[in-house]
Amino acid sequence: MFYKDMKIFDIISLKKSDRAKLRSLNDIIDILFLQKDIKKLSIIDINNLNIEGVEKYQSLIMKHLYDIFNPDIACFYKRNINENVFEKFIGFPDTFWQKKENKEKFEKWPINKGAIGKVVKTCKPVIINNPGVLIKKGEFVPFQKKMKSEILVPIVINDFVVSIIILSYFKKNKIDIVLREYINTVCSVLGIIFKNEYDKKNKERIIDFLKSVSSHSSENIDKILKNYYDSMKSLMKIHIIEYYLYNKIDDTLVLRGYYPLKVKNKKVSSDDFDLKVFLYKDSLSGEAIYQKKAIIHTNIINDSKFNNKKFAKRFKLNWFISVPILVSSQEVIGVINIWPDMPYELYDFALSEYIELSTYSLGTFIKESYV
Repeated sequence: MFYKDMKIFDIISLKKSDRAKLRSLNDIIDILFLQKDIKKLSIIDINNLNIEGVEKYQSLIMKHLYDIFNPDIACFYKRNINENVFEKFIGFPDTFWQKKENKEKFEKWPINKGAIGKVVKTCKPVIINNPGVLIKKGEFVPFQKKMKSEILVPIVINDFVVSIIILSYFKKNKIDIVLREYINTVCSVLGIIFKNEYDKKNKERIIDFLKSVSSHSSENIDKILKNYYDSMKSLMKIHIIEYYLYNKIDDTLVLRGYYPLKVKNKKVSSDDFDLKVFLYKDSLSGEAIYQKKAIIHTNIINDSKFNNKKFAKRFKLNWFISVPILVSSQEVIGVINIWPDMPYELYDFALSEYIELSTYSLGTFIKESYV
């Protein structure tokens, strides 16, 4: 390969036509690890790393960026979802981070403020060449007035920033904007390398969650969903809300519960539902999962994908809204079916946006209970 004799720093000086040759995953990984005293890894080896291995290679990438961009100080932060902060994981040089005042001052960063907030929102690197402007606006900027310029590099997996690297300069050092492409490439590769490991952990967590809510000890989840029903009921008249959990293992929706216990003075029981477990792809409710947004279903009795015709006929219901329970923009853990107590023609479509927004909140609440 044409770059075999290159030093790592030379990569950023490549012509654009040559940089384009570095697009393949194998080439980029070769470059990232070429100058390191470690065994060259295949894609399979990297995808099979355990969590300690993931942290090891995140640290290597951070050291790689530190060597290339030569900041005065640098730090790698891991995201702590529960506390809504980034926590320091490793930093360079040791002489700076060993000082007690620096340890305490920079141990954690707020997630949603200033430049860091912009990185989290956009999932893209941010380069700051004049932090003084942001400081005057009252925004939180790492290292405050000491810092003259800074690069914030996110590690992004599934549109979610899991960690962030901050490279800071205390001297004037205008960062070349053309380096954005290189930073983006490195970070994209990081996401690809670690995606399988995080997906594996995520899958295990979701299985544990499904087990917990299927047991009798899931009062917390039930309470959350009951509150959701109450909030929706205050907005519009509702016959019933039923909710299903999505089982990723066999692609099924499993009936979890419903509110209220009576509809039109008729008592509701699980026997009123034709199917309590069904393939999500073969159902109207599954469309909400597939499209990751609220879907309105009309003329349901004549729709072959509608699974609960007995339920609809018993309570004389002819249209409903399926709402996915979203934990993130890409992760759906269930679906709620809302049956409004009004003719479809009178439905206020302005409510659709609110329903979708409230579902994100619902997903957040549920996520907090199982992450």
